[in-house]
Amino acid sequence: MKQLKVLVPDNYEGNICTIDDDAFGETSYDLAPVVEPEYRKILDYGFVGLVDYMGDDMSIVNAARVSYGKGTKKVNTDEGLVRYLMRHLHTTPFEMVEFKWHIKAPIFVFRQWHRHRTFSINEYSARYSVLDGEMYMATQENMKPQSSNNRQGRSADILNEEEYTAVCSVVDHIFEESYQAYKYLLGPNEETGTMPPAPDAIQQRITWCQDAALKGVREARKLALENETENPYPTEESVEGLIRGYYAQNGVAVLDDDFPGLARELARKVLPVATYSQMYWKGNLHNLFHFLNLRCDPHAQHEIKVYADAMLEMIEPIVPWAVRAFRDYRLEALNMSRMEIEAIKNIFTRQVANGIDVVSELDMLMSDMGCSKREIREFVSKII
Repeated sequence: MKQLKVLVPDNYEGNICTIDDDAFGETSYDLAPVVEPEYRKILDYGFVGLVDYMGDDMSIVNAARVSYGKGTKKVNTDEGLVRYLMRHLHTTPFEMVEFKWHIKAPIFVFRQWHRHRTFSINEYSARYSVLDGEMYMATQENMKPQSSNNRQGRSADILNEEEYTAVCSVVDHIFEESYQAYKYLLGPNEETGTMPPAPDAIQQRITWCQDAALKGVREARKLALENETENPYPTEESVEGLIRGYYAQNGVAVLDDDFPGLARELARKVLPVATYSQMYWKGNLHNLFHFLNLRCDPHAQHEIKVYADAMLEMIEPIVPWAVRAFRDYRLEALNMSRMEIEAIKNIFTRQVANGIDVVSELDMLMSDMGCSKREIREFVSKII
């Protein structure tokens, strides 16, 4: 009999499970989760949950010291090393930390999300399961017109109360109709065995066909009376035939309880991209920072930015050094073109030529902002 030793904190009260295995004998595993999942509500029906992670800031430091060896001894502190790595785009050590997320978001948000192809994704399958009728509706604050100078964004203006109400009425109607159609196409209810009611649009067309047929019957009867026809009253069969004729002309038919139901992979086609889906999403910190750098940007679409902002806050207690470095050198930093750099160099070169002690002033300013001596020397070498 072999035992697998599981290392857990002293104050951890986990559930130990014994598993019988023919090859290895009896082995004990700790099946309780070490990480307590953290969830935050996002948008109207969405959420983001950090369900598991591996590593922390020291994982980055240790990986870098193995990789760089003596080259890192000039860095005085562990946090300084993390900042150095971020500043000089040495990204591999950040790949030693991983996060796993559980996310619920509208499908159109996932359309953007899935462009980040360096993550492992497992999304809720609408081929296998039935989707809920939850669909995203923007608040008035975020329901805005198209921007006049940005083809992929919205303007700063918001709709007034009447406009917002009108838009919501249209969108709500589409949401309700599409989900009615979805349930209708799926076929009889599993518990009752009866068909759900047809969508309102179909019901309206059915009503219109019936009303048109009855109108035709009344006109035929009136004509028969005027011509003194022997039997002016139409038969039941003739009325039904007339209704069926109108149905055929207008492409209307009603499904009965014998309908087997459309395959879920086909029925879902009527749902809008505002429908909520769920996924598990796992990847390393380097690629997560790339995602956050794009999606926390002020120009990112609001509906994905709110997820990214929450995720950045949720990982900060786990990798605080890395997050601070990420904010300083990537998220809140600016890229500069060659021409912009040349312009700054020329300005500082002229100041030095005029006897201005630019280096001392930069040293004082950047020291007050928390920059290391090495970081200040690197900046000075770039511009002077």
